[in-house]
Parts: sequence; C-alpha cells; structure tokens
Amino acid sequence: MSRRQVKCSTGVKGGSELSRLRLNQHSAGVLNATLAIPSAANYQRFCSNYLATEKEGFTRPILFTNEEAVDWINRSGKAWPATIGADEARQAGVAVAYDVKSGTYSSIWGMGRFNHENELAVAGYGKPVVLSGDDTFTNNPSQSQLYSYIAPDTDALLRDEGDLWAFVSDMAGVTRYEDFAPGSPMSITGHFIRVPKDIATGRNADGSELMSDDKGYPHPPDDGTWQRDPSGHGIDGPQWVLEHWSQINNVFRFVRIEDLAYDKRPGMSNVVYFADSGRGTTNAPAAGKSTNGRIWRMVLDPADPKQVSRSRS
Repeated sequence: MSRRQVKCSTGVKGGSELSRLRLNQHSAGVLNATLAIPSAANYQRFCSNYLATEKEGFTRPILFTNEEAVDWINRSGKAWPATIGADEARQAGVAVAYDVKSGTYSSIWGMGRFNHENELAVAGYGKPVVLSGDDTFTNNPSQSQLYSYIAPDTDALLRDEGDLWAFVSDMAGVTRYEDFAPGSPMSITGHFIRVPKDIATGRNADGSELMSDDKGYPHPPDDGTWQRDPSGHGIDGPQWVLEHWSQINNVFRFVRIEDLAYDKRPGMSNVVYFADSGRGTTNAPAAGKSTNGRIWRMVLDPADPKQVSRSRS
C-alpha cells in the first residue's frame, strides 16, 4: 500500500495529561494531586472529560477524555516530528477511558478517529451508550458528525468490543446544518447507522493506521476544505477515511459540534442537547455559510438509542 511521507513538525513535544485532585469539601483547598494519565502516554490535546457511573449503565466509574487533534504523532518517545503513514506513528483523535478504581487507562479506538470534543454517557439504557461530536477544524463545507458508541457492558467497552454508529436524517434532502433555516421550527427524525469496525478504529488488521489507499478512497483535498499539513497537503489517515465514509453514506453534517449534555430530570435522560458553534462570517448567509451557532435538541427513542424520534435546533 502506498503512503505519502510528510514530516509534521509543528506543536509542542510533550503529551497531554489527566490530573486527579482531591478537594477539601469545606474550604475547596487541594488535599492532594496525582497524575492519572502521564505525558509519557503520548496523547495530544485532551479536551472535555465526562465521568460515567452506574446512573449511565456502567458497573464502575469510568472517566472519558479524548484527543481534539488531527496531528500525526509517534506512538512512543518524542511525539514530533512524525511521518504520516509510518509504522511508528499514528494520527491523533482517540478517545481514552480511565478506570477510576483500578487507576488504569486504555485507548478505545472504536469510539472513532476524529476531533473529539467530549464523550457523553447517556442514562436510561442499562448499558454504555456514549455520544460524541466532531469538533472539526475545517467547516466549509460542513463536515462535523454525531456518533454513538454502544457496548453490551462496561468490560466490553474497555475491551473495545462495542460498535460505533453515525447519525443519519430520515428526511429526504435534509442532510446538513444549512438545510435548517435560522429560526426555523423545522425538525427531523433519524437513525444511527453502523460504522464498519476498521473505519471506526482507523486501524488495519495488522495494527497500522488506515489510509485512503487501504480503502480505495480518494486522497484528501489540498484546497483547504480539509485539514492540511504544514506543506499544504490534505492530511491523510484515519480521520479522512472516516470523513469520506460519512460523506458517501449521507451522515448528517453539522458545522462544529462542541459539548453535549442529557436532560437530568426524571424520565428525560433520552433528551440530549449539544452545542454547534457554527461558522462565523461577515457576509450575508448564503449556501454553505451561516452566521449563527445553534443548540440542537435530539430525542432518542427510550427503548433504542439508535432511533431518533425528533431532532431540531
């Protein structure tokens, strides 16, 4: 399989860290602090965290954190410079599960290779159902998707034995953010479709990173409609493969999904809200452009989280 070898050398040399603090509940002072995930693990650009508990169908507390990045980094040692497509390197965009009781952590590759803003474990299904949005760095055209990772139980999730699902609209001709006029009361129904395991994990059977050539996909564009490396080439790898798969399967395209939350009121946990920061422009709204961010409200079927009875902004 052919690979374009490009050196990426921007950014810092260290990795992200996850800290664990114990606070005094009266003074809010820090009683002790330890590293839960050290820099040496070579994760990059951790974003929001979420602690899943029994309330969300987990048998023990699992904290999710994630990489909001597109960079290629070395699997071990100094993170950069790394060679795109090389065996010793990988692309960022990985979700990480930290077992609070055991103090161990692992990459959950099957949660999807994209710019994770956060992972939201949703209550009410008696098993792990974890939503995540793509906080994409390029958004014209819109190319941010909503994904759901569903596993039969906590241990299966930690072994990455769950499946990744992508949200698709049921309404013909309504496939992206721009199809909702600003201020419109319009809503749609939809469902989640399964992402093939190799595309979800972004890995070939031999553990190497999935590239466009591995799937017979076109190489990523160099025109700025997809993230580019310092030399101006579109960055190939697992994130592009997932993006191209989502395009050819009509996965709904938001602009830039940020944090998510579910309704904490009794019997309402199947109602999920998430922020889309939109695409600012000084021009009048036109095709492919919007001046407004939005809050989306999605109602999941209480019996089946893969079915969406209503979604609107």
